[in-house]
Order: sequence, then structure tokens, then C-alpha cells
Amino acid sequence: MSKDTDAPTGPHPAGGGGPLPLVTVIVPVFNGQATLPALLESLAAQDYRRDRLQVLIADDASTDRTLALLEPHRGTMEIVRQPVNGGSYAARNAALSRARGEVLAFTDADCRPDADWVSSGVRALQAQGSGLVAGAVAIEPVDRRSAVQRYDQAFGIQQAFFARRQRFGATANLFVDRRVLDKVPGFDERLRSGGDKAFCDASAAAGLPFSYAPDCRVRHAPRKSLRELAVKQARVAVGHVRIFPCWSRYRLVPLSTMPGESFDHAAFSREPDAWFRWRFRALYYGLELVYLASYARGCLGLSLERTLR
Repeated sequence: MSKDTDAPTGPHPAGGGGPLPLVTVIVPVFNGQATLPALLESLAAQDYRRDRLQVLIADDASTDRTLALLEPHRGTMEIVRQPVNGGSYAARNAALSRARGEVLAFTDADCRPDADWVSSGVRALQAQGSGLVAGAVAIEPVDRRSAVQRYDQAFGIQQAFFARRQRFGATANLFVDRRVLDKVPGFDERLRSGGDKAFCDASAAAGLPFSYAPDCRVRHAPRKSLRELAVKQARVAVGHVRIFPCWSRYRLVPLSTMPGESFDHAAFSREPDAWFRWRFRALYYGLELVYLASYARGCLGLSLERTLR
């Protein structure tokens, strides 16, 4: 990333022409060699002034070529190296300890932020005054006949639904005023999934404002295999065991009853390919069973853990 200070200056603080806030971009990565080049290219293309950006890549003890890919960029970003794999939330906390920015911008190693991502996020955060802002996450199928890719588009990261219905933002695209850390010091490192939900919930409990900025966007490639979806579904279920009361989420949600912000069932019903509709339904309910089985196992394990204390 160039340090050219003549680059476009991006947004000014709301209500005036004062100095641009310093923004720290935090990206955790574990074995990210397949997606890192696109991320680094997207960060280099940001229209925010380069001397007002600090980029921290938190490597969570990768075993592939991640560090080799990052090495040429050491002059324009900082690499925070975790000695052991502790999960993405532990990696984010390690980066937070090195963050200098007044604004913290979180994204993931498999995302590609739009060129105005930082500028848009800062504008939205300044318009709000402080707190947290979730930006949009666009998952774009390569093959629209693929039930796996279309499923991930619909349910992979439902950022608009999360923000409008549950008032939280996935860390794939989340902007945080640094003053939030005075009340919520970081992420729960015990979690492998759901730490962003727990962080936003703690911020809401502290009375901090939250909003959604649809024009602040990152793009995310769709998952392309059933195994990838199943692994994620199981991980999310285990995270929910830790952040929600046990058994509170143990139910099957029919596609036809889902809220419109979550899934447009009317549009799905108009899909002309009946075979695709059947495959999509089979995939959805199969993955719901994966979730329920993982969730039940997690609840039983947690109950046993509490009994043995």
C-alpha cells in the first residue's frame, strides 16, 4: 500500500473540515493463501488517504504460504503473529493491542472491500457520532444454478438482517469508534463463532449506538462445497450454545415462514427450475439438521461441564 499523501482525502468529520481520523484496518487470517492476494489488492485501492490508514494483519499461526505472501507488504502494513492458533477473535484482540486508530475497521481475509469502503464507513460512523456501524456483505454466486452457492448467498452472512433485526454486525464488515473499547474491551476469545454478536450485544448493553450502512460494502466469494457449508453450520451452532441460553434455539425454521429480510420465499417460489428448487430445499433442511445436531451436542456438553464444576 502506497504512502502517497496526495491520494484522495476521503470524508471529513461531520460538520466541518477538520483532520481525517486515523483508521486501523484489522484483518485476522488463518491459512489464507487462496484469498489474501485479492484482499491486499482491495486494501491498496482504498480511496482514503494512505497516511491516515494503519493496516494490521493478524496471522493466527498459519501453516500455508500466508506469511510468505504478506512479507513483501511489511512496509505498508503490520503483521501481528500469533504463536498458536487461538481463533479469529483472539487474533483480533492481538491486533487491537497494536491499533492506533480513532476508528477501527474490521474485515476478513476472504473479503474484498470496495474502493470507498473505509471512506463510507468513516462517513457513516461520523454521521452517527460514535458507536458501531455495520456495512453490507455481498456474496455473489459464480454459478447461479449451484444450490450450494445460492444457499451461501442467501444465508452465508445475512448482514442486513443481522443489523436491522438483531442489531449486530458480522466482523466481515464492522466499523467501531475506538471509544467503544472503554466500555467493551474486546472479543471473547473462548468463542470460535458468535464473538461479533457477543461484542455488539455488550456494546448495546452499554448504551452505545449502532447503525447499518448499505453503501459501505465488502464482497465475499461464495462457498462452493457442501462440506464447507456443513463445517460452518456446525461452528455457528457451537457458538450459539455459548452466547444464547441452552435449548433456546433448538427448532427447525421452515423456509416459507422466514422473514423477508432473511429470505425472499416468494421470489424463490417463482424460480422456474423445479429441480433447482428441490435441491435448494434439500440443502437447506439438511444443513438445518447439521445445525440442530451440533447445537444439541454442544448444549449437552455445556450442561455436563457445568455439572462437573
